[in-house]
Amino acid sequence: MKKNLFLLFGSVLLMLFIGCKKQPQESANKATDVKSKTGNNANLVNQCRLLINEGLSDGFIQAYRYNEAGLANEYKLFLPGIYDFKATIVYGNRGEVTNARFYYTPDVFYDIVFTYDKGKIITEIWYVPGTTTRVDGYTNSYNKLGQLVNRDNPDYNLFVIFYYDAQGNPVDTKIFDNDGNFLVGYEQEYTKPIKNPFLAVPGIPESIFFASAMEGPQRFTGLKQYFNDEQGNPVVFFDWKSAETELIAGDRNLAAYQNSKDDISGTYT
Repeated sequence: MKKNLFLLFGSVLLMLFIGCKKQPQESANKATDVKSKTGNNANLVNQCRLLINEGLSDGFIQAYRYNEAGLANEYKLFLPGIYDFKATIVYGNRGEVTNARFYYTPDVFYDIVFTYDKGKIITEIWYVPGTTTRVDGYTNSYNKLGQLVNRDNPDYNLFVIFYYDAQGNPVDTKIFDNDGNFLVGYEQEYTKPIKNPFLAVPGIPESIFFASAMEGPQRFTGLKQYFNDEQGNPVVFFDWKSAETELIAGDRNLAAYQNSKDDISGTYT
């Protein structure tokens, strides 16, 4: 079974409960069997952790657990009737991700092994559990600033190119097949100096698990998804306008609430 390549924007962040001061941890218990909490190690005192990312209207849940070192070692991704994924992460002595396991269901899962060069993940290979049988894999390339610029997924004939603004935020993500045919793109806009809440999820590199996943230092306010028609003209099928987006910061200027209108469907989420 192949993971959803476009899951990053399938259900975007709508509401956040941040595990920082003045934020009740019991907020993470809003969905049955989808809970997240920080570890109880004394080193976590005065540290900030994202506990749950919750959709206000569609039941979407993205929840995190942390080990005693404060690193995210488990997360849950849930959308009622669509998917119920889980991942567990193992770290090395330097706090780097060494291997992981991704669950589509409790009975369908794969082991993932990572290799590094100069502190960056170069390969991410998925295996049938307990074997050396490869089922999927990515190769990453970086620019001189250390930003991920290309993510190659040869097992599924795909590659992704990332473009950034001067602040390091991804502004355009384009997915192609290996013949160079454009498949789908994502444009992101940033109009408020509010931090990305995923900065409060230490340990997990944002680029693992999904082909198109990438986060920057700020939370986006505008999001457009598009593909090209047969004549090469862009066709927009999802469009959050920054002017119609409400984005509120919480503790430490991390995004805590977002409400946006999709101009294509006319619905608020």
